[in-house]
Amino acid sequence: MSSMITRLTGKSKKNDNTPPQEPPKKKRLMKMGASKGSSSRSQRVPPEVSAPRRSNASQPPVNNRFLSEVHQARYTKIRTFTINQEKGFGEDLLKGVAELGDAIKSRKWGKFNRLMTKDEDNPGSQMWVREFLANAYLPDKPLFPEYFSVVRGVRVNYSAEHINVLLGCRVRAACEFVPEKERIENADLVAREELKNVVCRSGARWLPHSAASLPTRLSLTSFNPIHHAWGEFWLKNVRVVGNSSEIQIDNVSDVQLLAEGRFIDLGLWLQKDLHEMANHPSPTFTLGHCNLIAALCRANNVLMAVQEGDLHPICPLSLSYFNKNFERGPLVPRGEGNAAREEATREEEEINQFEDGIHPDQHGVPVNEPQGVPEQPPPLYTHDINQLASMLHQMEISQYSGLPNLYFDTSSLMYSEAMSYRSTFPPPTFDTLYPIDTEWEAHQAREMTSFQARQSYNSSLRSSELAEIERRRRVEQEEVAAMEREMLDVDGLNLNLNSSFTEYFNAQPDDES
Repeated sequence: MSSMITRLTGKSKKNDNTPPQEPPKKKRLMKMGASKGSSSRSQRVPPEVSAPRRSNASQPPVNNRFLSEVHQARYTKIRTFTINQEKGFGEDLLKGVAELGDAIKSRKWGKFNRLMTKDEDNPGSQMWVREFLANAYLPDKPLFPEYFSVVRGVRVNYSAEHINVLLGCRVRAACEFVPEKERIENADLVAREELKNVVCRSGARWLPHSAASLPTRLSLTSFNPIHHAWGEFWLKNVRVVGNSSEIQIDNVSDVQLLAEGRFIDLGLWLQKDLHEMANHPSPTFTLGHCNLIAALCRANNVLMAVQEGDLHPICPLSLSYFNKNFERGPLVPRGEGNAAREEATREEEEINQFEDGIHPDQHGVPVNEPQGVPEQPPPLYTHDINQLASMLHQMEISQYSGLPNLYFDTSSLMYSEAMSYRSTFPPPTFDTLYPIDTEWEAHQAREMTSFQARQSYNSSLRSSELAEIERRRRVEQEEVAAMEREMLDVDGLNLNLNSSFTEYFNAQPDDES
């Protein structure tokens, strides 16, 4: 009896130490983790209460923002990287195109799609993005990483299960894109051609590739309209890339699965992309998932300070743009020479304008009408943009280094165009570059170190210049003295130095004696 009371008492104490809301959350995560094949450790301890595990966890947090100095250095590296803006489907598009609207509803991706559209009340934060990705960095690259980060000292879980619960996505069997991705990456040319013929319009061609390799890239403009829409959605919001005008072969297969209604685990691929982005090995790369990270942070009550760099998605894909600009029918082969290059340039400019949220005039004359294509406006600059950028970089380096002379011809057309081009890049303000006192103090310390190094070099240069002036002065004095001595010579005979000549006159008898 006493042992039974003891066991009951011990069990009661164990339950009392657990917050009341923890058991149901633990049971739900265990169930979802089992369906995704997660480890037994993740089932025993929910991610919300498990201790952070990083390669340098023994180091103390830095300023309550970074897990270690390594993560703070990672933040410094990516602080100026470009953040890709997300782009969702417009409500009119979902209502007007049943293939897209029904798919979003059946997959329960509606909340995710709304995150990818502009919301003035809940903007994304550029500071959150960079801090999230910096603290999610794993320098030791563990075999079984824990998918969490820290933002403003608050732990943020970004595992597939957590993302799916937050977004309310439909979850069922294993993701069909996982085996399909592996299959198509190892497929031969015949299988790749079959995939191209499904997603692309007739006449589509692979983008250039080496003769020794298989084709891997397609232009997104060669896709059928439905596949084109899914391709933009996938590359802008899930598997983020810097250049969304072309698409790799693995993402092409995903577009096919999306159009066919096959199951895609959205949380899994968002988790993968966040993890790969945080641990990207390249020296420069594009950041992304601003509004997704903002949603994860808000779900964990991360506080947002004022003026932390709001970032909104670009204009969603509208029904009018889908109907007017997503081409249908077979591709017409372009000719060779300047006409082909001009057409390719026009198409690229149109894609860039739309991605920037600038939509063409919807009431203009259609391209296929017999009236013809209107003339393109003249280029803004007569010189190449890279030449102008090179001039501006040299000028800024000279100014920062304190060089006194500017050797460029300020009256030239190239200089005028460079100044005009520079006006399109307004200088960032100190409050956006260094919003935190510690960052500003570190910047001042770097500037002071650089200034002292320049002054030390200038001082040594000045000392050597003064020494050279003194050496030249002594040489000139010696030359003047030598010249004065030569002026006293008579036909090479120095009266003051030739003793035999002077002794001859001294030895002559005096006439008066």
